[in-house]
Amino acid sequence: IKMEYRKLIKFGNSSHVVSIPNEWIKRNNLKKGDTLYLSENGSNELILSPKVDTTNLNGGVKEIIIDISNCTTNDIKTKLTSAYLNDHTEIKITGSNLKQNISFVRECIQNLVALEIVEQTGDSIITRDFLNMNEVSVKDLIRKMDIITRSMISELPLILKENASEFMRQREMDVNKLFYVVLRVVRAGLKNPQYANTIKCSSTYLFIAWNIANHIEKIADHIAELANYATKGKFTEGEIRFINSTFTDINKFYSDVMKAYYNSDLELAYKVTSYKRGFISNLTGNIIISKKSKNPIFSYMLDRLIIITNEINNVARRVYS
Repeated sequence: IKMEYRKLIKFGNSSHVVSIPNEWIKRNNLKKGDTLYLSENGSNELILSPKVDTTNLNGGVKEIIIDISNCTTNDIKTKLTSAYLNDHTEIKITGSNLKQNISFVRECIQNLVALEIVEQTGDSIITRDFLNMNEVSVKDLIRKMDIITRSMISELPLILKENASEFMRQREMDVNKLFYVVLRVVRAGLKNPQYANTIKCSSTYLFIAWNIANHIEKIADHIAELANYATKGKFTEGEIRFINSTFTDINKFYSDVMKAYYNSDLELAYKVTSYKRGFISNLTGNIIISKKSKNPIFSYMLDRLIIITNEINNVARRVYS
């Protein structure tokens, strides 16, 4: 990054002037008389923009047509989610196989916040994005993601008593829905300083928010995986006691790290990281034992718990870094 310096020049009684590098003027195709935009980013810095990107933040329409012919269900989900994340306000879904995949397509649409079907025919579906980006609160979104994930962790003992995989999958999908909105807000705020000011978020806060939301989303994903694999295994009484004890520890681990995040409590975040080291060492030791006893499902579940623990610790690292 090239750093240049300019002197402040007084202009009239109430203004000051700063010269702008000619290279930047040429790169942005600017000329005398063009309007530039100034905004504060929340860090006592001024951001100079050659234009304001107001795409879809003030009622603009951005259309896309998705042809799902010859697409797998994973392809359909990926394309639809991508269109949503890239702020397409109107999505038209067509394809020779639409009728065969209509239920799946509708499920994908339902899993995206404020995306609604406005027209459906035999060969197409048209959706409209009704999300008001100016009324979205990143802080509230993270709170909601946290509440759902916290409930998933507190109910982990259920997966050893009954088939809770579908129950956990639905919760995990709810977390994903909120995470997608966080992604859209963060991208819009980093791209458009005026929008970031509207929602009262600095670029630094937006980056941290994305990081925290990303780790919470991954924790929810791994919990859903745990619930799915628990249905495939049989465990000894000793293994059940150990897993349940680990669930209890992870519940406290997660509660402490989110408390540290909300309160900016560095000391509590340090304690989480310190506790994590011994905790993972204990889990690793039991994985070695379980491999000798030839219980791959038990080993897999302990491995997932290690990954969850590392994701929780990543939140702690974000607090003290």
